[in-house]
Amino acid sequence: MTADNSAFFSSDSKPFALCLVCNNLFTPKRSSSTCCSTPCRDKYKYQLNKVETVKQCIQCGNSFVRKQGQSKFCSSLCRNEHIASQGKIARESFTSIAEAHIRVSFCVVCGGFCEAPYQGPIRKFCSKSCENKLERTTPRYRAKRARRDALKRNALSVESVDPIAILNRDSWRCYLCGVHTPKELRGTYESNAPEVDHVVPLSKGGLHVESNLRCACRSCNRLKSDKIYQLI
Repeated sequence: MTADNSAFFSSDSKPFALCLVCNNLFTPKRSSSTCCSTPCRDKYKYQLNKVETVKQCIQCGNSFVRKQGQSKFCSSLCRNEHIASQGKIARESFTSIAEAHIRVSFCVVCGGFCEAPYQGPIRKFCSKSCENKLERTTPRYRAKRARRDALKRNALSVESVDPIAILNRDSWRCYLCGVHTPKELRGTYESNAPEVDHVVPLSKGGLHVESNLRCACRSCNRLKSDKIYQLI
């Protein structure tokens, strides 16, 4: 049986290395060790992070001074432009970008680029105006707005009725003259633009309910004014 005599060998027979921080000799445990202790290794990493190098932005091509471990872009604007340009080519492959520490998404209204923190929720809108624009297209918002307008005109009874539902019910045709009122003309000043009219006007005690609402063209609605249809 062979005895283990490794404990009798002196430390002089082992290779030594010079610490890059404190310049002391030490016996490295690995061939890649460059520091004698954990505090020295932490100081060495901190010094590496403080090293400033001149790099070239991959988006605009301008040179900028950056520290080790930072992005490849000179500014967040260049980073966003680069991601947006790549997203136009292949949106599916850029739904998550760990390098920029953001998650890329595209506005559900205008299709524009919007970003969110890497740990946060994905954004659906690029701006508040797009969010409001999508909200204005919902039946609940339209009914709420029509109800508010009726209350301002001192209606006796008010229900939440979607104007588009009334126009669809009447097949987008004026109940006074029978002319077709195209949907794309809604909100315009054309004579055949579709509008929702109260058969019995609110000023005459009419109610803002579904049975008192009809589709009317803009011309007939202006001609009728606050009169009752049977009296015209």
